[in-house]
Amino acid sequence: MAHKYLDLTGHRYARLVVLRLAAERTSAGKARWDCRCDCGTTTTVDARNLRSGSIKSCGCHREERMRNLTARHRLSKTPEHEAWRQLRSRCTNPKQQSFKNYGGRGIGVCADWNSFERFLADMGPRPSARHSIDRIDNDGPYAPWNCRWATTAQQRRNTRGNTMLTHQGRTLVLTDWAREVGISVNVLCARLKKGWSVDRALTTPLDLSHSRRRATRPASA
Repeated sequence: MAHKYLDLTGHRYARLVVLRLAAERTSAGKARWDCRCDCGTTTTVDARNLRSGSIKSCGCHREERMRNLTARHRLSKTPEHEAWRQLRSRCTNPKQQSFKNYGGRGIGVCADWNSFERFLADMGPRPSARHSIDRIDNDGPYAPWNCRWATTAQQRRNTRGNTMLTHQGRTLVLTDWAREVGISVNVLCARLKKGWSVDRALTTPLDLSHSRRRATRPASA
């Protein structure tokens, strides 16, 4: 008597699409089906394994998972992975020494960066050994829009204690303005402390006449 099988032709199971009933049967006479995998390979699978989901591909799915696991293992030894691990620890682990300056004051990590792969895709490789992760807004979270790879010198200019000044549509830290306009940081700070506007503080030339008078004044007998 001919066996009757549930026709699976055209059905998709994970990465497999059933093409036809296979000529061969299992040892118990059960149906097997020829399937095309998404990778292009044709394979023959028992109906039970298809319908239970125990087989999802021609074997490429397992190979792909192994490649990804191997890649993740290699990446876990990289500076990028260590930077990701440390920033998450600073924000989420109260036992971490610097937690009080990060998670303790409300600095968080965006949900996407719970995945190292997503963090790496957003930030890219570390440019050099001199670079580390820096938050542009020191009160903002670790997130793609608020982070960059920066050198130690760049990060020093981005601490909470630095003064940001806006002049003619540009915003720079006070130390950068001092370098650009040729006026010392101390003079600029003194002017601002006296209540000078930013424009006046940056554009008023130094009065050198007083200094010259002091330098040429005879010493007291």
